[in-house]
Amino acid sequence: MDTSMPSQALLISVAVDAPLMTPFTYGVPDKLRTSVTPGIRVLVPLGKRTVTGYVLRITASPPDGIRIVDILDVLDTSPLVPPEHLPFYQRMAAYYHHPLGETLATALPSGLNLSDRSMVVLTDKGQHAGPEHPFNCFLDKLARKPIPLQKLQGMEKKQVTQLLEEGLVAIERIFSPKKASPRTRKTYAVTDGMQPPLSTSPARLSLWEWLKENGPADTGRIQQVMPSPTASLRWLREKGLIAEGEVRIFRDPLGDTVEQDSPPRLNDEQKSAVQTILDHMNRGFHRFLLHGVTGSGKTEVYLHLVEACLERGKTAIVLVPEIALISQIAGRFRARFGEKVAVLHSGLSKGERLDQWEKILSGELPLVIGARSAIFAPVLKPGIIIVDEEHDPSYKQDTGLRYNGRDMSILRAQLENCTVVLGSATPSVQSFENARNGRFSLLKLTRRVNQRPLPEVSLVDLREMKQASGVERYISRPLYGAMKTALEKGEQVLLFLNRRGYAGFPVCGACGEIVRCRHCDISLTLHRKANAFLCHFCGFSMASGPLCPSCRAPEVRVLGMGTEKVEAAAHYLFPDARILRMDQDTTGKKGQLIRMLRQIRNREVDILVGTQMVAKGHDFPGITVVGILNADLGLSFPDFRAGERNFQTLAQVAGRAGRGELSGRVILQTYNPDHYSIRTACSQDSEAFFKEEITTRRMLGYPPFSRMIQIRISGEKEERVQETARMAAEAAKSASSGKVRILGPAEAPIARMAGQFRHQILLMGTDIACLNESAMAAVDIRVSGVRLLMDVDPYSML
Repeated sequence: MDTSMPSQALLISVAVDAPLMTPFTYGVPDKLRTSVTPGIRVLVPLGKRTVTGYVLRITASPPDGIRIVDILDVLDTSPLVPPEHLPFYQRMAAYYHHPLGETLATALPSGLNLSDRSMVVLTDKGQHAGPEHPFNCFLDKLARKPIPLQKLQGMEKKQVTQLLEEGLVAIERIFSPKKASPRTRKTYAVTDGMQPPLSTSPARLSLWEWLKENGPADTGRIQQVMPSPTASLRWLREKGLIAEGEVRIFRDPLGDTVEQDSPPRLNDEQKSAVQTILDHMNRGFHRFLLHGVTGSGKTEVYLHLVEACLERGKTAIVLVPEIALISQIAGRFRARFGEKVAVLHSGLSKGERLDQWEKILSGELPLVIGARSAIFAPVLKPGIIIVDEEHDPSYKQDTGLRYNGRDMSILRAQLENCTVVLGSATPSVQSFENARNGRFSLLKLTRRVNQRPLPEVSLVDLREMKQASGVERYISRPLYGAMKTALEKGEQVLLFLNRRGYAGFPVCGACGEIVRCRHCDISLTLHRKANAFLCHFCGFSMASGPLCPSCRAPEVRVLGMGTEKVEAAAHYLFPDARILRMDQDTTGKKGQLIRMLRQIRNREVDILVGTQMVAKGHDFPGITVVGILNADLGLSFPDFRAGERNFQTLAQVAGRAGRGELSGRVILQTYNPDHYSIRTACSQDSEAFFKEEITTRRMLGYPPFSRMIQIRISGEKEERVQETARMAAEAAKSASSGKVRILGPAEAPIARMAGQFRHQILLMGTDIACLNESAMAAVDIRVSGVRLLMDVDPYSML
């Protein structure tokens, strides 16, 4: 309850886990004074709710005229967020204009925070309401479990109003259960001063004597001595001869221990890169861009850097763009560093992530490997932060806290005063420009390890094959010949197409209507295995068939191609080949992707068909032929980074060929052979691509020559969304002082998604203060039923 705080009261500043930008001041009851410290979680009242908060600091006095309430409880025995890391989260929240409490909640393992919500519950009177009550069905539903008040719909809301008047139901605030908690196991130990009676059976006596010598022990160890110990343990416990306890069990997401390996010899370029970085490691903050061609041994450079870092008593963080890559790279690091390796990524269970977090926090695991969220790892005294495949769009989070893991790695390295290394075979235009202007130090690895050559790239002009029919429309004769030769030699083949499903353009031959999603302005994609048309944006599906949804004529034709169609074509051409398709449809189950990668490395696959997930840093020594079926797909996106992404994807896919003892070959099929992104990808020349791309960016004033903020406006009513977008643009313009370039408002490239009409505004400028002020003015517009979101440094223009 509200109370005035005496002058000597302990006051704290708390960031609450709620969409509120400012922290709040709370008082601390005397009984909790010794438990409160910066970084610890507390339970606090917030209006009518109770939520989790994070202690930022001890404050001297409350704001003038503000009545202070006490916190309700302290949730941790020690901080889950090291106090030293709070400035990092504060800077991140400010940069992305995101609530600090929600930023901290994003960083921590999910499922830990407590909050309450209004629930409809049965009263004692309601439990005895007879079956003749007109709302008996709803009362039976409540008898099974309480219902959140906010989930009531239509008639249920009216029923609750009447039931409240009758006293049959009540509204209570109930805490949602924690979804993550430590795992424990029961242990047993003998009780001091107690001796078994003479009548004790030999089996029970034997178990007691074993526990006296070897305890405390859990049931797993005990079962090695006595196969069925449950009854004996219960008897000994009831007699007071043993006591039951608990021990914390830590889950290991990496699985079995890997034998440690010996570092291979580095070539001259690798040695030079390692030594240059190590020379700067003790000098504080420094940024390096490691530009190495595919197969040049960047991972081995990382391993040597981490080894030196750990030897100096410091910690290290290694980021990779995809969960799929973590198993590969984490295996190599564990083989080198044994049990010092932790992993953090969204594919872990909530309990596994909590275990890893706490072991990192304790200092037991000084090396952290993970996807973008691993930048939040609570390591202390990091010596180096490494971002592998730094160009990859996967480092950008596209929901909630829309942060970029690469950019936040640089920020954390700056605040922690340590070295950061960005590595890539195809660096981002932004990083290349930073290297050109001296903000980054550029290091190059220009050749593959063991003098292996880069793959030979052949270009097939699809414009000359318009008369082709059947599978030749997808797999050209040159590609078929290369595949046939490789398979006859027992080598592996990769077919790349960055579009899943069977066909992505179903159209009626009678009326000409495209089969579209009911909720999005996009055509559906045929998935033949699922026998359905699916929307890849909102998940809507409908049974596939020849009948047109518009005119009901049986003439729906499916045009275009996806990985399912490529897989079918490969089966037709090579019926005896073992073919594996790797895309989002086939890798959804937990552990499935790891099993597929193991099959490829064990040579249990002859032809791999895949989307961009096969292009990101995987090392498949058996693949000698790579076929890129449509090199132009990436150029069709309405995005100023389309050329950059297309070049990076093509160059990375081509780099999967010839990484083993045998040389590689790439057949690249395209309708646009003269486009500079395709031409430079054929030669694997990142610098040539950069020179052409940066000229266009400079002329148009696009990043990296300006900073960009995207305002997204969405809602169910089109007219209201349009009007809100217009008002937001006017507000941004008024606040811009003429120093911000404003593009829009305009419909988003996909104007309707998941039933929401969508508009967007792009703000660009070099005056950061004016840009932020303009963006804040835009999102401050409030219209019922319309949502405005701000995305700083956006990666998706869709």
